[in-house]
Amino acid sequence: MKEIKSDRVFEKKIRMYDIRFMEELNEFYQKHAKEYGNINEFLTSLIRTGLDAKKMFEKDHETYFFKSQKLSQNICEIQAKLNKMRLNDENVYKDLLNVLYQNQLLLCRLYNGMFDIVENGRIDKKFYNAGFRDDPPEFFEDDKEKIAQQINAELSQIEKN
Repeated sequence: MKEIKSDRVFEKKIRMYDIRFMEELNEFYQKHAKEYGNINEFLTSLIRTGLDAKKMFEKDHETYFFKSQKLSQNICEIQAKLNKMRLNDENVYKDLLNVLYQNQLLLCRLYNGMFDIVENGRIDKKFYNAGFRDDPPEFFEDDKEKIAQQINAELSQIEKN
């Protein structure tokens, strides 16, 4: 390739065979024609912009790839931390459910035991510890449904906000 001499004006011809590209180039020129005196200024501007971008890429490609690799590593680290958090949240949720069911069982026993004392004047400890008083009161099923509806309503209100 010949060296380009900057002390004189020169003319270069470019052949382009990609019709779609030429149509795209023409459409882009039509949109920006007011910004340029003629198509030569427009094409020169595009070539300069492309050349500047190519120089910048060559200058910064190592930095760019280093940054993208570091970003990729950061994403992997964040993903690993999120997975640990999810597992921890699952364990906390299981623990909460366990405590909830234990409390429900104890409350049912206390409720039923209280009525044993009222009705019989005493509690049969073996009967009590064997789990015969673990069933919730009959009316409690209706209350559980009302509580579930209330919780769902509150959660949907939170999701809206």
